[in-house]
Amino acid sequence: MQDTLAQLAAWWPDVLLLAIWVLIFLCAVNWAKMGPVLRQGGWAPALLLLAMAALVWSRLAPSQRILFGFAVVPNFWWQLGGIALLACLALFCGWLQTYLGFRVPEISTEPAAPASHDHGHH
Repeated sequence: MQDTLAQLAAWWPDVLLLAIWVLIFLCAVNWAKMGPVLRQGGWAPALLLLAMAALVWSRLAPSQRILFGFAVVPNFWWQLGGIALLACLALFCGWLQTYLGFRVPEISTEPAAPASHDHGHH
């Protein structure tokens, strides 16, 4: 029982960050607008950003990972795989949002137009 609690205590920050990731891409990203942008070429800079994030991560925390108990995945490649999984999870959230017909409410970032004080006087 103590081992299980210790393992849960070690994993809860990761699970919390993953839940926040899902909530952001499911409830804060307007996939009705994001989808067409990605299809029209927005995927290319997004792919470059993902590769750059994996490269930075591999330099900040260089290490190897053992996959499925026997395969050693070298530095950079396991980080790239992790980033790719996060990107796929974000795309799945977009698909789910579209499939369920959920629409994110629009929040205008433009300042309100000034009210007209014209009372018919010229």
